Amino acid sequence: MSSPTVPQHDIYPSRVSATFQFPSLASPPLMPPSPAPPVPPTPMARDEDEVLKQVLELSARESERHRRQTCAQEDEELARALTESLRTASASPPLPSVQMSPIFDQTTLVSSPVPFSARLPESDVSYFPPYPQPLSMSLSSLDVRDFPTGHSSSSHPNSASQISDDEAMARRLEEEERAVQQREQQQQEERHRSADTPYASAQEPPLPQYEEAVSSPSKPAPIFNPAASLPLLSPSNVSYSAPRSRPPKSGSWSKWSFAVVWSTGSTTSGNVDPLSPPILGNRRLSSTASSNLPVVEEALPTSANHASEPATPGSNQYVDTELLLGVSLGFGVPTISAQLTPMQGPIPNVIALPYGRCPPFHIRAPSWRSLLKLMARLSGTRLEPTIEAMAVVKTAMKLRIVVSFVHHASSEWQTIVYMTIDHPIPANAPTGWKYRNGDTGSLPWSYTLSSPPPFLRDGSDAPMSKFYTIPCTQETPFPTLPINFPDLATYLASALDDSRGAMHDSSSGLRRLAKCIDTFYPGDHEEERSGMRQRLKNFVGIGSRSSRDRNAETFDLVTPFVADDFGR
Repeated sequence: MSSPTVPQHDIYPSRVSATFQFPSLASPPLMPPSPAPPVPPTPMARDEDEVLKQVLELSARESERHRRQTCAQEDEELARALTESLRTASASPPLPSVQMSPIFDQTTLVSSPVPFSARLPESDVSYFPPYPQPLSMSLSSLDVRDFPTGHSSSSHPNSASQISDDEAMARRLEEEERAVQQREQQQQEERHRSADTPYASAQEPPLPQYEEAVSSPSKPAPIFNPAASLPLLSPSNVSYSAPRSRPPKSGSWSKWSFAVVWSTGSTTSGNVDPLSPPILGNRRLSSTASSNLPVVEEALPTSANHASEPATPGSNQYVDTELLLGVSLGFGVPTISAQLTPMQGPIPNVIALPYGRCPPFHIRAPSWRSLLKLMARLSGTRLEPTIEAMAVVKTAMKLRIVVSFVHHASSEWQTIVYMTIDHPIPANAPTGWKYRNGDTGSLPWSYTLSSPPPFLRDGSDAPMSKFYTIPCTQETPFPTLPINFPDLATYLASALDDSRGAMHDSSSGLRRLAKCIDTFYPGDHEEERSGMRQRLKNFVGIGSRSSRDRNAETFDLVTPFVADDFGR
């Protein structure tokens, strides 16, 4: 029995052919590529021009249909509105007929593309009020083809009458508006004339306004053109004075009046507001001719609304009568006369001094002592620079004083004190050295900018007039503005003391003031010396008991007590 045959396996594998590939366990076996599907047969291409033409035709038909629909809707609405307007016009009362212009015919109203308002003149159209135009007026912008024939022919007469009525209404409104404008313009003109009439009729000559009295600070030099059209007060023929005030009657203060006394004797007076005392101001002046003095004007602040307010006393309300005899002040030439007359007009509370070319301000009194006593009583009056001076000068302004003694047609010498604002001496001045050495017989540089007063032209030691320029010393420097009159009186008294202290010094010229006062007013000097001796005796206790006390001795040069409105 034969055993089945067992296959014989070789322990060494046979050579693997190069074309044999082992199956990949990661990816499925590759399939052979399938054949491409057959291409379907393409349809026949249409002509592109034909397609575009069809699209345009469809769009045009759609647009035409939409336009016709819109036009039909508008025609229907306009017809309905026109019917309503005609019904309203027939129900309203008829307006007066107006003759129409030939251009407003039916053909023009319906077929003309120009609106109704554009056919009127431009001057008339501009006055039309902003009212909405009626519907019938807008029909002129439509075409006849938009309406049916029967409707258009029937509505032409009604639309023409409606336009005529609208035109009449517009013209009537225009006339009313013009009348209202004319009335308003006439009222404004009458108001301006009534506001200007009191100032033009109440003042002769008319006083300058504020902007004319105070010049603009932007101008460099304070010089005024003399050819100005406004009337000015010349310092060569005018002086300012004030009368002594009267006591109040029935518990109310009397009205004041400011007087301008001319050299010919005529007087022009005007009312002054009690709450706004007059300010002696001046304009910027010109120096075109050395022979003519510059002109000065005075600004009096007036106010109509202060008429009902209570008045207050002035600076000279409590001044004794004898202190006002022979007293005057102002920028003009002082009047010297043998007969002493009382001062006319109120004393201003503020005296504004200009800077530059202007005649000096002066105060005239019968004697030196009466001048100091008067200034000591005027505690409410002060000197200060003008607004234009403060705009030009940014530093402290000093006061330069010249004391003059004048006699005219009599042996009595009168005292005049001149005052100006100190002006710096230019470096290129040919004779500037004589203004810097403190000479009491030479005028300060500020006095040479304009024509000097007549009493100062003949020199410091003339037969009819003599003057003394107060110099600057360590004990008595120049006063600084603003300064009130009591302080100014103290400065003048200190200058006299310096002059008396230099009586034995003949080189400086300081003693000239004391010598003039002792020579011209010997009675005042004797009274002053006796009073000083009596005061010394009273001080040490050996004086007579019947003599005046210390307060009475010093009362002459001390400002008296004056109660104010509140009794303080």
